[in-house]
Amino acid sequence: MSGGMGWWILVEAPVGGDLRWDLRRTVPVDGGRDAALARAAELARTCDPHGEEAENPEAYGRRVFRSGEADWIVEVGRSRWFDTLKKSMTFTTHVRISVARLEHQSATPVAEPRPRAASGARSAGADGASSGPDSSVPPSPSSPCDPGHHPSVIS
Repeated sequence: MSGGMGWWILVEAPVGGDLRWDLRRTVPVDGGRDAALARAAELARTCDPHGEEAENPEAYGRRVFRSGEADWIVEVGRSRWFDTLKKSMTFTTHVRISVARLEHQSATPVAEPRPRAASGARSAGADGASSGPDSSVPPSPSSPCDPGHHPSVIS
């Protein structure tokens, strides 16, 4: 299946000081819904603070909450020793893991350059946006329109 319609694991993690959730990973799963649920439950028990498979899951503390038939909230913690403070500090975060069936997908249209206006004047494009000098500036990294925003870029 790899990338087609079917069952997927979605991994979300907070960004910006827990103010916003970001879809960090989308993982296709062969074998149907039951296989996706089993794989997601395993990931909840073994993931790192970013929702990736941890090389050493025992290096993290965790609490796994099953919040729905196909949804988990995982609190992941790790302790670090600070020589300068002469003490250990524990940091926690959480990830959300869900199983979902992909029902529709379409490729993102490739952007085309806008026609230049005569004599450097600003003109509005078909979408009403200006096609002046600022239109060539790419979106900021925090913009959901930034193609580098999601690690799971479909190409």
